[in-house]
Amino acid sequence: MTNPEPPKAAPTPPTPTEEFAASCRQRVTTAKGLLDQLLAVKEPRTLENTLVPFNHLSIQVSNAMAGAGLYSQVHPDEAMRTAGEVCEREVTVFVTDINLNSDLYETFSGIDDANMDTED
Repeated sequence: MTNPEPPKAAPTPPTPTEEFAASCRQRVTTAKGLLDQLLAVKEPRTLENTLVPFNHLSIQVSNAMAGAGLYSQVHPDEAMRTAGEVCEREVTVFVTDINLNSDLYETFSGIDDANMDTED
């Protein structure tokens, strides 16, 4: 008969700083996934398959940057301010990649605005 293994200790919950960093990275990861989906579309470009997904991507980026900027500037805990600064840099790198993405430029260049609904 073998001895049963002793119970394992419960995992240590993440610190608020780790939770903030994970949340920031998740927003950037979500935005990257949305960019990949947007660029993978093979059909003619429309509001629904191009501009709406890009809007969702932009919201993820904006929310990540807003939280990062706030935390990096005003949080009373130095570790949280540092996490905010790291998040800002990660988001900025992604935004720079978006701005230099020639495939994304071609995607937007391919939109036929004649098929877009306009408000009167």
